[in-house]
Amino acid sequence: MKRASPRGWMSAWVTLASGVFALPGTAEAVQCIDPMPRVPDDGATAVPTNAVLWGYGRGARERLLGPDGEVVPVERRTVSVAEQFAFPASWYAYPVLVPIDPLAPDTRYTLESDAHPLASDEPTPLGQVTFTTGSGPSLGVPPLPVLLDAETHARTFSEILPRLVTLEFEHQGLLIADVGNLGAATSLDDLYLADSDLPYYEPVTGGGIEWATTRQTLTVGVSDCTHWGSAADRLDARFGVLDLAGNFSGWVDVELEIPSREEAEAAEAAAAEAARKRLYGPREGRPSVCTFAPARSEGAAGLCLFVGVLGAAFWMRRRGVRWV
Repeated sequence: MKRASPRGWMSAWVTLASGVFALPGTAEAVQCIDPMPRVPDDGATAVPTNAVLWGYGRGARERLLGPDGEVVPVERRTVSVAEQFAFPASWYAYPVLVPIDPLAPDTRYTLESDAHPLASDEPTPLGQVTFTTGSGPSLGVPPLPVLLDAETHARTFSEILPRLVTLEFEHQGLLIADVGNLGAATSLDDLYLADSDLPYYEPVTGGGIEWATTRQTLTVGVSDCTHWGSAADRLDARFGVLDLAGNFSGWVDVELEIPSREEAEAAEAAAAEAARKRLYGPREGRPSVCTFAPARSEGAAGLCLFVGVLGAAFWMRRRGVRWV
């Protein structure tokens, strides 16, 4: 056995307290995702020979290479997609690469890109995405998306008061949504912007795709990481599917609804009270700083616990408690 140094004790307890400080619910946040996913994914197989490369073409140096390293000619097009973190909606240009000639069947292709994050103007080292084509083109129309479930919920302890609905779809391809900005769009060609040379993430006007995902679930609403295309709690939307070749399924109308602000505030208060009870239990008649108004949030409750843990660390140090 050996005695831990004061620095060691402090480090150990701060680490423990830091873990406890991330209380249940504080990490409950919607994962921020790219408004336009990259399709096909790295390692994809059975990609049709008439594929459209969604979300690629963002970098200054981006090219499609064949199996022997030869450059495959592509045409760069752009579509408009809603920014996912703002209301009213802002729209930005996202690139789409369209091979000029059909790809060879059963062949491996490589996409090289120096696409950089939005927060930096410095290009990243060349990255690679590979995919393998199937036996031929995709000529059929993908089936319409099927809404399996819609669950409303209010997440708590965020910078803003999130009010969300999670939609579960059955679909095959790229799921896209419209809230009245795409007009009579019924094909991929209707989605392309007239200016195909717009830089990546260039602001555009006139609306566009509201949401796009390859996932089976999609969470939308008011939060610091999602977009909601209306000031009201209800929103009429329509959803469709584009396959890897750009064939379009058509639209399915869906009426969306998120919790009201009053419902979200009630859920936040109930969660805060439940968290306080989990941490301290009922303390009626025994008031303390951790049971007054500041403890209505888990952040404040966690701060109280953090201070308590530090106090315990100093007490153990003064008593000469050893680390086993």
